[in-house]
Amino acid sequence: MRALKFKPELFFYTLVSLLFLHAFVVQTGTKTAARWTSVSEIVNATDDNFDLAYALLHISNTSSTDLLGQFVDTQRYLNRIDSLTQVLQKRLHGVKTPVQIITVINNFLFSELGFTTDASDTTGRNPRNLFINDVLDRRKGYCLSLALPYLIFAERLNLPIYGVPAPGHFFVRYDDGVYESVNIETTAQGQPLGDDYYNSKYKLDGAHEFYLRNLTKRQIIGVFLNNLGNCYRRANNLREALNLLQAAIKLNPNYPEAHTNLGNVYLLKKNADAAIHEHKKALQLYPLAKAYTNLGSAYTAKGMYNEARKAHLQALEISPELTGAYINLGNIFLKNNEYKAALNRYRTALSFDSTLAIAHANMGSAYQKMGILSKSLLAYKKAIDLDPIFSEAYLNLGNLYTPLGALRDAVKTYKKGIAISPAMFELRLNLANAYRDLHDDKEAISAYLETINVNPNYALAYYNLGLLYSKRKITLPQAVKAYEAAIKYDEKYAEAYLNLGSLFQDDLQDLKKAEKNFKIALKYRPGFTEAHFNMGVVYLKTGRAKKAITAFKTVVAKQKSSVDAFYNLAMAYHETGAAAEEIEALENTIRLDSKRADAHHYLAIAFYKKKKFERAIFHFDQSRRLGYTVDRKFARILSQYRD
Repeated sequence: MRALKFKPELFFYTLVSLLFLHAFVVQTGTKTAARWTSVSEIVNATDDNFDLAYALLHISNTSSTDLLGQFVDTQRYLNRIDSLTQVLQKRLHGVKTPVQIITVINNFLFSELGFTTDASDTTGRNPRNLFINDVLDRRKGYCLSLALPYLIFAERLNLPIYGVPAPGHFFVRYDDGVYESVNIETTAQGQPLGDDYYNSKYKLDGAHEFYLRNLTKRQIIGVFLNNLGNCYRRANNLREALNLLQAAIKLNPNYPEAHTNLGNVYLLKKNADAAIHEHKKALQLYPLAKAYTNLGSAYTAKGMYNEARKAHLQALEISPELTGAYINLGNIFLKNNEYKAALNRYRTALSFDSTLAIAHANMGSAYQKMGILSKSLLAYKKAIDLDPIFSEAYLNLGNLYTPLGALRDAVKTYKKGIAISPAMFELRLNLANAYRDLHDDKEAISAYLETINVNPNYALAYYNLGLLYSKRKITLPQAVKAYEAAIKYDEKYAEAYLNLGSLFQDDLQDLKKAEKNFKIALKYRPGFTEAHFNMGVVYLKTGRAKKAITAFKTVVAKQKSSVDAFYNLAMAYHETGAAAEEIEALENTIRLDSKRADAHHYLAIAFYKKKKFERAIFHFDQSRRLGYTVDRKFARILSQYRD
């Protein structure tokens, strides 16, 4: 079970304002811009002859395939955009004043085509509300994606309209350099708002290097890539998220949200120092409350709890209703086992927004650590009800089912999470573990192989595969390969060397290879008693009784209740003729297990050699009574000493 970190997003709310057009010739038609084949080419392109629609569709196609498994027919959507542009051009025919022109455009986009904010996803968590093809199909989006149709049509109509960023927001602006510029809010059906509104709302002085500036088309792509990077991060594709956010920063070096979002990715990649650097860079550019709370999360990852608390409190000074700061403060208390304090912070967050799935999920973690499993179960289920694509909540719920013994429910839950986030490693690993605990070896093996597909370098998955393959003689070669792979990715994996050596010792009858692996296990873990024991067995089988004695004495010194170690120590003494030591080891064996028939038998022989005939007869009879196949010749020898 793990607390889930608040993952801030860039939530852009576009407002559609009025497009003022002074007298100029409106032109439209399919653009003849270069057709790029990669995001890198788009990032490195110039603004000359830049086709914004094509760039957005190309990126949307690649990402839709990755995140949704759906191909986008770029040309079909370009044709649709051109057709709509021609319709809009006809509506604008004869319209002269800027106010009239903007009224026509707003009616076309919002009344006729029906573009509107998706009330179920105003923060843009759903990739469908970002990909331009889906926005055109569904006519729904949030601030950034609702601004994109405006910008695409404006580009084709040669209108001086620009994308404009604000902290956590995005809108469009008409600015021809002649008339007074007008801001256009696409989430408000074209409502015009002045710069004073944004300066006041976001506490800007009008001189910021990025906010409230007209963006070039490539810079607009940078904002798009930032939000797309968040989508990949939520899908746990950190490599692509990293690439996209770095590209966003290349296009917009002074973009605070891109820096703090990149910091979030670095933190997920276990690079807290890089995360701290990016969050501090964001704060140098603008005091984003979310950047402060992200910085706090990075400090928490490094165990710097005092610095983390200060960062979260600074976030709350800027934004007292910032639920993420309360959640992350709760996470600090949770890490320090202050469960009631953690719950209080999560409840505070919920008092501002009762639909916060992450707060319910983290309350589930707190209840689980407190042992209140019924409340934990309800909290995780509530989180999933509120956010059905919250894969980490499925992970925690599945992890709760496991100690409850509800392994079938755990399997179902992990599978639901995997359907949402196929690349989430922990879901696949825990699914494999659940199948293993259900003794469903076939499904467990399949699940571990899928885990390895997601993370080919994870030694434990190979190790567990080795355990499963070792159960059947026909799959012993696969077991050997699995253990060897575990060792490849963790050269100090002592348990893997031990089990590989055991396969060679017991099943493959290759004592030389067995000895080699046991020795390597002891190299990396000198006190590994199981390896000392198996080393002793190899020594005993290969006639090196003295070395076997040393190995078994090491075991019994640490595990004084090891029946097999005492017995094998006795056999080693037997080989060297050390009768007294043999007797002592056999007596310890029987003390620990009075029904150990073979120990009684060898103890009878040892006492006979010491001429202690009554004790020899006693243990001989015990061994026979316990079902041991006794030596008939020895039985006749002992019979002459019976009364």
